[in-house]
Amino acid sequence: MFSVTNFELMNLRSGESTACTRRYPAGCPHEIGSQIVLVEGHRHGRAKPCAIAVITSIRPGTVGQRRQDDAESNRLAKGEGFGSASEWYQHCRMMYGASGITDDTQVFRLQLAIREMEKDEPARVSLGDVI
Repeated sequence: MFSVTNFELMNLRSGESTACTRRYPAGCPHEIGSQIVLVEGHRHGRAKPCAIAVITSIRPGTVGQRRQDDAESNRLAKGEGFGSASEWYQHCRMMYGASGITDDTQVFRLQLAIREMEKDEPARVSLGDVI
């Protein structure tokens, strides 16, 4: 399961986003071509499957690289539904806490192709749908 924030889910549903970035200190556990179930509310004990996605690319980097105010960092942030790299960084701080990330923290941007998405009722997507 891959937990998404409300902001990420809203942008994935609207098509404004096709990627999510996550901190994986031990290295990215995902592979290109893998199918994952996106869930909302995982942190609150109410994990609701809301989509099935295929990982189409994995881009490693650091928080410091991604938060730079340059064309590439802003382009990546916009691909995740943020207005700028600074907005992406604020979301990252909200997810992991101010002390949970530093400029040296390893992150991985997962480019996703949505296979199935529940627009209104996420309960119809089930974990058994992943092949």
